[in-house]
Parts: sequence; structure tokens; C-alpha cells
Amino acid sequence: MRAGCSDIHARDLAPKPAPSAYAGLCAAFGLDPAQSLFVDDMARNLAPAKAIGMTTVWVDNGSEQAEGSDRSFVDYTTHDLTHWLQGIL
Repeated sequence: MRAGCSDIHARDLAPKPAPSAYAGLCAAFGLDPAQSLFVDDMARNLAPAKAIGMTTVWVDNGSEQAEGSDRSFVDYTTHDLTHWLQGIL
């Protein structure tokens, strides 16, 4: 397992949900999207991650306004990431 940090500067100023941000993240850290988990508190940011094969987790903290009912790109939803992670470990 490799640890690291990525931000908008590391992704050549390509913010989420720009598809290049996700591809760049995988390339920078040598990640296989099919073996990766992407977690975000904005559901719309999960769609590009799912499109490249990542498993997605939406942390529904109530901050995101509904932007449509299609959440087919969300694999898991939680209100408490720590509790969710403890449940799978």
C-alpha cells in the first residue's frame, strides 16, 4: 500500500469532477482503478471515478443539494465514514 496526497495543483489544476483528475491520480500513484475505492461527500464527484472502474462511496453529510435522482454511479452510501470502514474491516 502506497500513501500520498493529491490536490488540484498536483492534477495540473484539473478539479473534480474533470475526468483527467481521476486518470492523473491513478497514473501518479500507480493505482488500478478496479482495485481502488473513491470516497467523496459530493455524489457528482463519484461519477467519473465509477466510469474508470473505481468502487465509490458517497458520504452523505447533508451538504450536497439534490442534482438529480440518478445515483447509479454510487456503490455505497454512508453518513459516517469511520463507522462504514470499521464495518468492512
